[in-house]
Amino acid sequence: PSDEEMRQQIKQLNYARRLGQACAETWMAAKYVPSYGFDYRFLIALANDLLGDPVAAIQILELAKKEIEERVTMGVKGIEVAEDPVRLFVCGSCYTPNTYRVEASGGAVVGYDDQYNRLLIQADETGDPYRSLAKAVLSYPYELSTEERAHWIAGAARKARCNGIIFAFNWGCQYQSAVARMVGEIVKKEAGIPYLQLEVDSLTLFEQLEQSENRTEAFVEMLFDLRK
Repeated sequence: PSDEEMRQQIKQLNYARRLGQACAETWMAAKYVPSYGFDYRFLIALANDLLGDPVAAIQILELAKKEIEERVTMGVKGIEVAEDPVRLFVCGSCYTPNTYRVEASGGAVVGYDDQYNRLLIQADETGDPYRSLAKAVLSYPYELSTEERAHWIAGAARKARCNGIIFAFNWGCQYQSAVARMVGEIVKKEAGIPYLQLEVDSLTLFEQLEQSENRTEAFVEMLFDLRK
């Protein structure tokens, strides 16, 4: 594509990400979680990548933003989501807990560092589009130093009123496994939020899937006890 076509695509993506950010932040601030965690994960992924047809994806995001805002305004919570769930913030790439299992145990995922952080960055819509995209990628909180990333996570988790952090990584991912403990300890010290470090094989294998879900449910139960 030409530079002008690239700039138009950047403009479109920026708009989609603003919609996704509005959905995410309305969700995070809501008194009652407005829908299933799977819906939340899908919407922020859709806003980041415009899966399939970009025009259709943006229409879905516009409708989702309107519905989420209406549900939050009216105090409508998601079906089978607890009225006052244990609120979880998930860190790490290529991983999300089974949100249905989390909700069945009385929890709710209300934040992700991997997907949500990208919604916050807008690429420059003028000038060299490739430089604009590169600068935007390097500005993601996820791509900053480990300490800066941890400070950002602590702030985002407090904003979402989270009770706990799950930092999960796939076996063999040296980048995530090397920083998980440091991030968790910084967030625990700065925000006073407990964390669970979780190694999984769920990227291509599933040997530990049931085990990781059981550990997540046990973590939710522990957080319930701490809240009492």
